[in-house]
Formats: sequence, structure tokens, C-alpha cells
Amino acid sequence: MMTPQKSLSAALNARIIGSGIETIVFCHGFGADQSIWDKIIPLLAENYSLVLFDWPFSGTVTDKNLYDHAKYTSFKPYADDLITIIGEMVLKCVTFVGHSMSAMIGSFASTKKPELFKRLILKTVVDVATIISNEIHQAILSTPSPTGVSKPLGFPGLIMGLCQAASS
Repeated sequence: MMTPQKSLSAALNARIIGSGIETIVFCHGFGADQSIWDKIIPLLAENYSLVLFDWPFSGTVTDKNLYDHAKYTSFKPYADDLITIIGEMVLKCVTFVGHSMSAMIGSFASTKKPELFKRLILKTVVDVATIISNEIHQAILSTPSPTGVSKPLGFPGLIMGLCQAASS
């Protein structure tokens, strides 16, 4: 007898908090897990549907077989996982918040399946323009954001902007 395979979103602890019309997907960076968003979730959950999950390398993911070093040699497999999670959760036109390496993952995913993304909010220690193509960078900069700021922010600015957006 075969055991049913667990969906990727379930295996990566995906959850939806809140019940707003607009959906925000939060992705943590390397060495973290979804708990990095705990302080802002209560503020945003009043007005938005919030999606959180953990990457396969996260210590909170119980199935250690999900992380295959040979597979995850670039951002593209992570982007494919993000697209899979969004698909499994039947989400469309999401606001994506990516911290650190997840900023790059969101950039790749949004170029592969742009119809899934309404806007990208990217926080990274390296200027996104130096890593991704000018075309993608221009698309990111021209995308309206809920904070009114349309370029990468410092982490405190990101948090403050998201809280301001939630209260407006």
C-alpha cells in the first residue's frame, strides 16, 4: 500500500493567517524560519491574508529529506518551490515579501510566473540591481508598493512600511 505524498506546502509548514482580500506571502532568508515575521503578523492579519512557510533548509521542517543539496544549487529550484506553494494554496496576484535570499527567489519566481504576483517587496543586503537584470529591476521599481516606497528598503523601513500599510 502506498502512502499518500504530503503536499509541498504542508511539508514546509505553510499556513494562512488573517482573512483579508489581499494576500501577502512572506519568505524568510537563510538561517531563519517564518518566526522572523511574528512581531508584524498580528498587525497585518487584521487587514490581509498572510501566507508564511519555511524553506527546506529551515530547522523547523521535520522532513530533512526535502533538502537536497544537489537540487538547491541556485535560486531557481527555490523559485519553483515558491510557485508550487502558491499554486497548491490556490493564490493569485499576491504581494511577495522576500527577506535576504528570498528576495532573489521572489524575483526569479515573478519572472517565471508574473501572473501570480501583484508586487514585490524585497529586502536584501546587496542592491538588487547588481544581481538581477536591469529589465527585472525596472519592473520591480515601477511596481507600486503598499508603503508608497518602490525600491529596496532597510529591514526597519520594511517593517515600518508594512505596519503603516496595515493601518491605512
